[in-house]
Amino acid sequence: MLQLFLHQMQLLESELGLFSGLLQLLLQRGRFGHDRQTSEQRQIRLVLNIQEYRDLDSFRQRMRADAAGWPEAVQQGIRTLAISGIRDPLSDQPIPPDHLVVNGPNLRETIEADGLNSRQRAQLLVLRRLIEAGDLPPLESLRLYVSEAVTPFAKWLQARVPRIRCSEYLPEPDHWLRGKVPNRDIRRIGLPPAALQCVICNEVLEHVEELEKALAGLAEVLNLGGYLLATVPFAYGRYEHVIKARWRGEGVEPELLGEPEWHGDPVHPQQGSLVYQIPGWELLDQLRAAGFRDAALHAVSSTTYGVLGQELPIVFVLVAKR
Repeated sequence: MLQLFLHQMQLLESELGLFSGLLQLLLQRGRFGHDRQTSEQRQIRLVLNIQEYRDLDSFRQRMRADAAGWPEAVQQGIRTLAISGIRDPLSDQPIPPDHLVVNGPNLRETIEADGLNSRQRAQLLVLRRLIEAGDLPPLESLRLYVSEAVTPFAKWLQARVPRIRCSEYLPEPDHWLRGKVPNRDIRRIGLPPAALQCVICNEVLEHVEELEKALAGLAEVLNLGGYLLATVPFAYGRYEHVIKARWRGEGVEPELLGEPEWHGDPVHPQQGSLVYQIPGWELLDQLRAAGFRDAALHAVSSTTYGVLGQELPIVFVLVAKR
């Protein structure tokens, strides 16, 4: 069953280029036809689905039940976005179709609006749910740390969260951003214990040389009841991490276990950032061992808020409670 599902996802991935082209075409049409929409057409039906998974077996059950319909769900989601636009993930303010930008077939990393992409809106929707449930304080008083400082996402949050702390990882002593933004290594953030109520990490944990050490450090700086919210490129079909490289100590070149994989890094745009692991479901057990009382993956999907994935019609957000 898993092999059949993976084959279906490969077919879907090959179709996503066509789907994103369809979305761009529909958005172009929307630029000319949006003003002629009736008030009834402008109304956006609120659609938000967040399901929690704490182990691989529970997600496999969903794969068996729903996988056959996922390609159609992605295609229908694209059509809905192009006709109705989306809403802001925190304020619910409408964002019309002509304000959306699509920059490629990876829908998880695109469908951009106001500096946010699909993945980042998913994370903010989870943050909003925690605030509305009373698990975290309002943005006005939230003690938040974000492991980025120069990105549109960081600037978006800086304008809304007065008590935010942001940083970049700048190991080079002569990096041009040194002295302009805080430099913090996520393995040792350097903040007092229990100083934070929430930590947000976007596409960081896959690049951490010593993952277990970093998770323990994140748990330490969160107060009891605080939350870690993170996104990673996730190996959703397996328990073990996909190990790409092994750290061998400061000043020593890492051991590469195959062709090195580099991801984009805004503070190292030419080189990028080396991938050490693509996390699997064992990440949840590592979080529990590091001091988090609960850890789950929240599968977020929403045409209302413009949340669609790359291979799946969902975006995973890691949620760990201290």
